[in-house]
Amino acid sequence: NEEIKGQGHEDENTIMHFSSMKGRWDKLDFHCDSIVIRNLIHPQMNLNLLSDFPLENINNVFDENILAFSNGYGKINVVYSGSLEQNYDSLRMIHGNFDMDSASIIYVPRNLKFTDGKGNVHFTGKDMIVDNLNLNTGSTDLIMNGSAKNLFYIINQENKKLVLDWTIRSNKLNLNDFISFLKQKHSKVFSKKKKSSLDRSLTNFTNLLESANFNLNLNARQLIYKKFFANRSEERR
Repeated sequence: NEEIKGQGHEDENTIMHFSSMKGRWDKLDFHCDSIVIRNLIHPQMNLNLLSDFPLENINNVFDENILAFSNGYGKINVVYSGSLEQNYDSLRMIHGNFDMDSASIIYVPRNLKFTDGKGNVHFTGKDMIVDNLNLNTGSTDLIMNGSAKNLFYIINQENKKLVLDWTIRSNKLNLNDFISFLKQKHSKVFSKKKKSSLDRSLTNFTNLLESANFNLNLNARQLIYKKFFANRSEERR
């Protein structure tokens, strides 16, 4: 239909409405309450996307040479508005949540395995906020919170560093569980396939995580390394 009535049905003035749409993208089943696409020359989209899925199904979306899921479930409910083109669009926005439960995650370069993953990722327009991400590895438990600013801008620009403000709390932090960081990186090369522009954006995001700068705040009740053992003393009032 015409977006602006009376200006004709040229591609720049075309608008399409979809409702109650269901489909499958790669291995992910999804449904959308609503989708609006306007301007077929420089297409813009507004959509509300909902999906529940096993986390393993998104492995081939991300860069599996960095991050891979082996268990757990994900749930996404986001509203996206902005360009469908690859070039950066300052008006591009995403709002909503990604919830993760019972996740098993492998950080491939160090062959480091995390289990019992649970947490929430909020998208607030241009920024991403990680809220109470719980992970275990070995005898270590971790609760992490973090944020990244101007996410779309970073993903679409060359030679830009992702900067994450990151807070880690732990009841028990056993540094022996992270001994793989002292060894040579583990390489596991997965076969490459041609990816869509969205696939490439998500792959670029995992690559950014690999080289990101972290502003880190660490708070551990108990610290263990080899024969060294320390407890944090509580403040007395």
